[in-house]
Amino acid sequence: MINSIYRLFYEKQPESIDAFTPVDNLSVTFLNPYSLYKAVPSELYENFTYIGSDAVLPLYLNKLFNAKPFSRFSFDMSSVAPYIMGYAVEKKKSIYLLGADDSSINKFVENIRFDYPQLNIIGFHNGYISSCKSEVFTEIIQKQPDLVIIGMGTPLQDSTSVELRQFGYKGAIYTCGGFFHQGASNLYYFPKWVNRLNIRALYRIVQEPYVLKRIVCYWPKFIFTYSRFLMRYRKQLKDK
Repeated sequence: MINSIYRLFYEKQPESIDAFTPVDNLSVTFLNPYSLYKAVPSELYENFTYIGSDAVLPLYLNKLFNAKPFSRFSFDMSSVAPYIMGYAVEKKKSIYLLGADDSSINKFVENIRFDYPQLNIIGFHNGYISSCKSEVFTEIIQKQPDLVIIGMGTPLQDSTSVELRQFGYKGAIYTCGGFFHQGASNLYYFPKWVNRLNIRALYRIVQEPYVLKRIVCYWPKFIFTYSRFLMRYRKQLKDK
C-alpha cells in the first residue's frame, strides 16, 4: 500500500518552480514523511499534476540511493508562495482562499494583503465546509478565480481539491497545509537562518510541540520504508 503512494510521490515531482505556474486544470499538492502515511490509500493522488516534497528528508534519501534528485517545495513563504503571489499580482490573476478557522483566515488575508496590496483575493472561506460544501463550491464556480488555494491538512485538503475539480472548477488548485494558520500570526513563519540551515522541522517542534510526536512516530518508519522502496524499484525508477 505505502509503495503505491511512494511511486506517485516519486513520479509526480515537479522539476522546477516553473511547474507551479498557474494554468487551467493544474492540481498541486505537497507531502512529507508524515503526510505520506495519511495519503494511503493512494488512488486520490492520481488526480494531481504534481506532488511536491514538503521536506528535505526524501531529497537526502534519493541522493543516498542514487535516485532521481528532488527539490524541496512547500506552499509557504520559504518556497512556492512568493512565486505564486508574485505571479498573480504581475499577471492580474484572481485568487480564492479556502481553509483554517474564521479568525485565522481573516487575519491571514489581512497579512497577505499588507505584503501584496495589489493581490486580487476575490473570496475566502474557512475550512469547515462539511455542511455547506456545495454552497462554497458554487460560490467559487460563480466567482471564477484563476486559482484556488486550500489549506485543510492531509488528506482533507486533497479530497476537497479533487471534489472541487469534479464540481466543475477549471482553474489551478494548490494545497497549502497549515500556511493560513501559520501566516495568521506571522506570514514569514520560518526565520531566514532556519531556512538557510534546513532545520524547519526542529523549529516547528519548538513552536508547535505536537510536531515532535509526528517526527518520532513517522520519520524512522519513513526512512526504512522509503529506502526499501528506492532499493526495490531502483532499476525501474532510473528509467523514468
